[in-house]
Amino acid sequence: MEPAPARSDAYTALLIEDDAKAAKRLMALLEKPSDPPFAIEHVSTFEAGIERLAQGHVDVVLLDLDLPDSRGLDTVMRTVAANLQMPIIVLCEADDVLLSTEVIGRGAQDCLAKRGLEQPMLVRTMWHAIQRHAMQSALTHMSLVDELTGLYNRRGFLALAEQQMKLAQRTSKPLTLAFADLDNLKGINDTYGHNSGDEAIIRAAEALRRAFRNSDIIGRMGGDEFTVLMVDSGEEGRTIIDNRMRQILEEMNLRLKLPFEVSLSLGTARFEPDKNMSVEELIRKADKSLYLRKRARKKEKE
Repeated sequence: MEPAPARSDAYTALLIEDDAKAAKRLMALLEKPSDPPFAIEHVSTFEAGIERLAQGHVDVVLLDLDLPDSRGLDTVMRTVAANLQMPIIVLCEADDVLLSTEVIGRGAQDCLAKRGLEQPMLVRTMWHAIQRHAMQSALTHMSLVDELTGLYNRRGFLALAEQQMKLAQRTSKPLTLAFADLDNLKGINDTYGHNSGDEAIIRAAEALRRAFRNSDIIGRMGGDEFTVLMVDSGEEGRTIIDNRMRQILEEMNLRLKLPFEVSLSLGTARFEPDKNMSVEELIRKADKSLYLRKRARKKEKE
């Protein structure tokens, strides 16, 4: 796999640094001509950095670990969790081999000492980080994404959900997991063929993407089963989720006019950060909720 060629326009580096003197020096380094060219933007808090990343068009992050609203290795983990598609270079005060190993293990591409840093080293490190991250992302995408739907596959979902649950425990924020299955997939396959079954799975994935936020982690666990980990879900209840999903599916079925109806059933489970629970246990809890809801619905029809 070949690295991508350098662009002719400037790459954008986002500097998240609260030390005004250090920020001024780093910005001055990148204001000089370089190959490839870099433009630099600066924010002084973690939250401001996350807001800027959400706007897009950033190619690499220069991240100080000790910010007013985030400190230490948690800063790396929170930045990675907020934007998985962004290469991160951690800035530290001096060379520290142990720290470099720890930040790279948590998802950063590299660690640079601010003291004595010159432009050639900074530019080279950023460019190599962008290249490595692009190749890693391509390989990760191939191994973690479901080919039919473009959602995360089981392996990808479990890996990302585990990362988010660890982060939730550190930040004391609850999560909600939804377990969903596509209704009557066997009947669709038997009546209309497996191509129609694939179409139903693809449309179910589309409905889930529309029903949940970009920050939520959506996966196809296999066959007709899907999972969604809702990040920063607050107090959004199952009724709200059900109503939103129902509206989306009704609109989709009306628009597509397929010979079969696309329908999903959902169960949910809450992850409390003060309780020790694995991703698999949370999925089983949500699956049980789904089973109980389906059984209650069946009894109502009898």
